[in-house]
Amino acid sequence: MFTPNKAAAHVGVSRSAIMRALASKSLKASRDNRNRWQIELADLEEWAADRPMSANSDRTVSANMSDHDRDQVAEMARLEAENGQLRERLGELREDRDAWRQQAERLASEARPGLIERIFGRR
Repeated sequence: MFTPNKAAAHVGVSRSAIMRALASKSLKASRDNRNRWQIELADLEEWAADRPMSANSDRTVSANMSDHDRDQVAEMARLEAENGQLRERLGELREDRDAWRQQAERLASEARPGLIERIFGRR
């Protein structure tokens, strides 16, 4: 199973291309219990195979580039994929933080008074 970022890196397209394909339903995917996209390898490869013009144009552009330019493009793609993965992880961490905060607030509101407070009735 692939996230949109990993799927993009796997087939060599941008994350936004994957997200557009998901929105148009040309790429099959499901959501997990945390509402994140999960894309199966077979569905991803089927979708990528249906995009021959994009792959061919990438190869043509790549053939006209110097080695230095190709290295820069590859590094940029790697960094964009890493950036997307970090953004996804940040979103997960924020969800976890919010869940922990809600649990702490619930537990604080359910807290029993201490022994002194129960004896003397002060709060």
